[in-house]
Amino acid sequence: MNYKMGEVEVGTRVECNGARGTVRYIGEVTETNGLWYGVDWDDSLRGKHDGSHNGVKYFTTSRHPTSGSFVRPTKVSTGITLEAAVRDRYQADTTTSTQVTNEFQRTIKAKFVEFVGMEKIGAKQRQLEFLNIAVVRGCGIWGSDEVNLTQLLPRLHHLDISNSLLTSWVAVAHITCQLPSLRVLNLSGNSLRLPECGHELCGSTKHITHLIINNMLDYTWPHLMSCCTMFPALTQLKVAYNNLVELGPIPPKQLECLEELDLSANSFTSWTQVNYLGTLQRLTAVNIRNCQLKYVEFPDVPATEKTSLFPTLEALVLDNNPLNLWDCSAELDKLPKLQKLVYSIDENVTPNLPEFIYARIQNLKALNHSPVTSMEKKESELFYLKSFSNEYYNSGGHEDPSEASLTQEFIAKHPSYLRLVKVHGTPVDETNFKSNKSQKLKDLQKIEVTVVTPDHPERECCVKSFLPTTKVAKVKMMLKRQLKINAAATLTLSYYTKGRENYEYPIDNDIQELSYYSMQNAFTPKRSEGYRKMSEGEEYDVMTPLGPLTPSSCSGGISASSSTEFNSRRCYREVPHRVFVNRSLHLEKIRFYGFDMDYTLAEYKSPQYENLGFTLLKERLIKIGYPEEIAEFEYDPTFPIRGLWFDRVYGNLLKVDGFGNILICVHGFKFLKPSEVYELYPNKFILLDESRIYVMNTLFNLPEIYMVACLIDFFSNSPQYVKLREGIKSGDLYMSYKSIFQDVRAAIDWLHMQGNLKKQTVEQLDEFVHKDERLPVLLDRIRDSGAKVFLLTNSEYWYTNAIMQYLLSFPDKSPEHKHNAVHLSAALVHLQRLVHPFLQLQWISSWQDFEASGNVVQRGCQPVASFIQPQSDGLGNSGFKTRALFQQLAWRHAHLMCCWSAACVGGMLSRALDLCAKSCFLASFTSIMSLVRSYINTTKRSSSDIDSSLTSLGMRKSSSKASVTSGNTFQISQAVFFPLPVNEDTVSHPVTL
Repeated sequence: MNYKMGEVEVGTRVECNGARGTVRYIGEVTETNGLWYGVDWDDSLRGKHDGSHNGVKYFTTSRHPTSGSFVRPTKVSTGITLEAAVRDRYQADTTTSTQVTNEFQRTIKAKFVEFVGMEKIGAKQRQLEFLNIAVVRGCGIWGSDEVNLTQLLPRLHHLDISNSLLTSWVAVAHITCQLPSLRVLNLSGNSLRLPECGHELCGSTKHITHLIINNMLDYTWPHLMSCCTMFPALTQLKVAYNNLVELGPIPPKQLECLEELDLSANSFTSWTQVNYLGTLQRLTAVNIRNCQLKYVEFPDVPATEKTSLFPTLEALVLDNNPLNLWDCSAELDKLPKLQKLVYSIDENVTPNLPEFIYARIQNLKALNHSPVTSMEKKESELFYLKSFSNEYYNSGGHEDPSEASLTQEFIAKHPSYLRLVKVHGTPVDETNFKSNKSQKLKDLQKIEVTVVTPDHPERECCVKSFLPTTKVAKVKMMLKRQLKINAAATLTLSYYTKGRENYEYPIDNDIQELSYYSMQNAFTPKRSEGYRKMSEGEEYDVMTPLGPLTPSSCSGGISASSSTEFNSRRCYREVPHRVFVNRSLHLEKIRFYGFDMDYTLAEYKSPQYENLGFTLLKERLIKIGYPEEIAEFEYDPTFPIRGLWFDRVYGNLLKVDGFGNILICVHGFKFLKPSEVYELYPNKFILLDESRIYVMNTLFNLPEIYMVACLIDFFSNSPQYVKLREGIKSGDLYMSYKSIFQDVRAAIDWLHMQGNLKKQTVEQLDEFVHKDERLPVLLDRIRDSGAKVFLLTNSEYWYTNAIMQYLLSFPDKSPEHKHNAVHLSAALVHLQRLVHPFLQLQWISSWQDFEASGNVVQRGCQPVASFIQPQSDGLGNSGFKTRALFQQLAWRHAHLMCCWSAACVGGMLSRALDLCAKSCFLASFTSIMSLVRSYINTTKRSSSDIDSSLTSLGMRKSSSKASVTSGNTFQISQAVFFPLPVNEDTVSHPVTL
């Protein structure tokens, strides 16, 4: 290493045997010969006196009475330039001869470990023009000379020159002005003279955003603020280990961009000093670790309000401070946005303290770097309420919070308690609860059921009582003991209701409570005649779990029997003619039947219709700028299938099972190998993230799937384009797979809304639309039963009119209109969010005498019942929920969010169902099938009438069964869904058209 001996003067920084100091005296010393330097060392242990020798005072030490000493000029070094330090650090020859290495290894008697790739990394770092981070800590840098650092280090982003021999901020500015890419600067451990006018250096340091000035020896808070005037763009500042005893107000227009501040390992004890920082409007994180803080206080507001200080603070580090976190948490709750807190917790002193802290600080989401979920947060708050409930009631609390008269002492100790009471309700008054507990158990309504054993008629019937909250598994265990059934046997339970003894409802979900099956008190059931002796340890068949069953009369008995007896009572329809519902219905009470048109009443022919859409899609993409070569693409109906996922990031079509496991991955038309899939998707797994994944689950998506595959295959294999990981590039043009997909998606939407797809369909209806003579029969029978029929579709009037004229016009059938009302341009995806009135069209003579039998309206989303005029009583008995909301109806047990209930006759309901191989969905289907049996035998209509009505719809066996595909995705097509009755109060008043 070549040291440069510069001209030394008073104030110059020097180094001697690793110790750094400042020259305070240059000259002779009495009773000695030659020149001496009087040095004030940074480390007081290195010095010997206070600058005196033999009673003569030569200089004064500034740090410690014994930090001074005299040294000869030849013993000290004044340092090197930044260029020399960087070259010595990153370009020095570090190779060692093999002989020296072997000799050293034999001497220390140890094995050497060689890190793979270190030579490659070293070669890269030796190219200084590509260096991003330079760490030359402790290299004795005094500044820079005439070398152009801009050419030497053009990409340098992070520079660490801590513990150097820099003497002033002017020398620092001379370095930073030559490094325009520099953002992070570490100057810790330097003794720098403060500038007289710091703002004059801003031009050289304005690009620095992260400044580290830890352990700056003699600096105070005003000194640090003076330094910060040179850095107007600071977002991160570290001033730790500066022995700051007090802080102070932030000068105007300083640190306006500051977001993170590190004040750790200083010596201030008052939180008042910390509150000076509360005026920083962008400050999001503060580190006050290992200081001497004894309390936290925001005196500007009372205990239950939020402070105006630290308006954006989200993270606070307070560990290793002598604080009482219980008291501090009440004050910290005043911070409006505090989400992360780090603090030293001793649960031996305060048990359950973390849970209490989560409850007491409203917005807290992480404590000591451990995040808390919303459920854990809620549980902590409930635990906190329960833990201090006695104190709450003893301090004037009441079950009605508005009548509570709490003491000021309680409010000061638990300022967040009332807030939690408003969210979760008042806790149980333990004093009253213990006295009333036994009475409440007595008052709890039990379910009485009569237990029969059809397979063992010799057993007497017995009446058992169960709480509605009893689990099915516990009921089985109790019955096994009661009936003395082998504990190893699998018991099958079912129940039937009064008047419907021939229909048993399985009770087979062990984790459900009895209330799940809507059971009520018992009656005396008939004994089943079948008998079959059960062998020791025989396993009964367990039925598929069902959804919630709500018969009109739920009183009944529990039957413990084998599956043989139960199966003998099944009376299923043929598969194409089954009706699927998701709760018990009395079909004779339904007054409104709603139908969609596309792929419901109107079934399009495949692959002719998809081929037409693909041809028009090619023309549209070429028109918006895609290459003319795509006109050569030909549609292959054997490639696309419904249910595929498209990954917008990597441009892959995925076949995924119900758990997110990738079964097949296709890029264009290339089926990726398992190793290639693992490279893109760890563990061959992906989550259904709507921002990344688009699910192709409708028949309308088939041409779209094939077009996306064609485009990606074309761009990936064309020599004009360069294939990248997340897109393709041609010259300066870059197209991500996401943008390609968005173009195809937009083109598809354009074809349906503004293009010629519908026009060409109408011109060739025989070619593209399947016509079924049983459709008008079904509609006639529904109308003849006194119910109203309406059509709800996204399509415009002219297209709807043409399609329905074609579907309902038969030579041997009356051509009169089949719907009471028609809703056009429905925009189904917006119906659940908007409430606009329906716009009535002019009366049009359409579908023969339509003006006399129904209304045509367009757009809007008020309840359908508001424009279907009943003849006798008023509206309010029924409403409908759009297809867009059917998913919630199917898999959340009909939790209605508005006054619509399901109204779809399904040609294609994959988008609505979207059943991803979960047992609850199959349970819903099985439940629906079971209800059909109940309906056929209890409705006033005959079974033949129902059969003929459903047969008239024209369902095919091959396309109507519920099945599980290779991807474990449930699919149902050609199914019938009837509307559910909705409470009168939820339906708006009729609109007179």
